[in-house]
Amino acid sequence: MDIDSRSETCCILTYSYLLVYRKNSSESWEQAVQRAPAIRQLPLMQQAESLCFSDNGQNLFVTSEKTPAPVFRISTP
Repeated sequence: MDIDSRSETCCILTYSYLLVYRKNSSESWEQAVQRAPAIRQLPLMQQAESLCFSDNGQNLFVTSEKTPAPVFRISTP
């Protein structure tokens, strides 16, 4: 999971999907994650493991724990 504070976006990685939560300025993260997330399919990889936002928040970097562990760049949802 990573949070981009500029866009108030939280992304959670599962083995197959990226769950995207956007927080409104008037709500807490607790309230935001109670709504259904936007769901994006991940690139095909074995055992997705970690993600992080880029410095400018325009991309996510995702990798797996299996060797070789490619790094995928995904445009921010």
